[in-house]
Amino acid sequence: MITRVASYPCWADFSRPRLRWFRPNEVGPAVTLVIALFLSTPAFTADTNPEELLRQAQFTFDLQLAERAHTDFIARHNIEPNESNSLALAESAVLVAEINRGRYEQEDLDKKARRALGKEIDRVAKRALDALEQIPLSSERYRLEADLYAPMIRSSFRGMKYQKKLEKALEKALELDPENAAAWASLARRPLFADEKHGGNPAEALGYLDKALDLQPDLVQALLFRGVAHKKLGMDAQAEADWQRAVELNPNTADARDRLMNIELPGGEV
Repeated sequence: MITRVASYPCWADFSRPRLRWFRPNEVGPAVTLVIALFLSTPAFTADTNPEELLRQAQFTFDLQLAERAHTDFIARHNIEPNESNSLALAESAVLVAEINRGRYEQEDLDKKARRALGKEIDRVAKRALDALEQIPLSSERYRLEADLYAPMIRSSFRGMKYQKKLEKALEKALELDPENAAAWASLARRPLFADEKHGGNPAEALGYLDKALDLQPDLVQALLFRGVAHKKLGMDAQAEADWQRAVELNPNTADARDRLMNIELPGGEV
């Protein structure tokens, strides 16, 4: 069984982890040194099982680790395609797709490379969706379906193709388990990032994110999203508190704030 350490927004750029938005007086020299050593020291060994690889990849947002875990889960699923292995395959696919979606958004990527990366995101997500089709209905199955549809939405046309499926999956996830914190965080995407004409409503998103964090206070994705909601509502102190807490839980999320605040979603896509 895979424990979801954190789910991160697929458009966040974690390629250059740093604490650049802290003011100097907020972090002492000792803490800065510890974080610098953590970020610069290889923490992983080659002989690690896929569950541990995935846990580490979720913490560091490391594509190589995520792909290694995903490859191992595919092999395990091919041998024994049961519910546990299908969920693990899908969980690792979500992470690989989300990290690649962050790369897809990089400005220095040319059209050919961006197109190839988009195809890779779709390939990973669709394979995992196929695996989920073979297992019993559950809140986690539907939550993972929604999280797999999200990185596939990269244009208004794709929003029309996948948005309804994403919303239906989240509705079913919460119907089966109203205490699924990750599903509540995913539900906040549209009202948080879409424009008003397409359902944007930061106050509505804040309600979903408060619910997610009541259920799971250390859910990093929800903290990052709630920081954006607070900022859009003019609640700057609360936004800074959320973002700082997210970085305390995972230093590799330090760049996410600026990325999230600058998102523009054409056609209300999420």
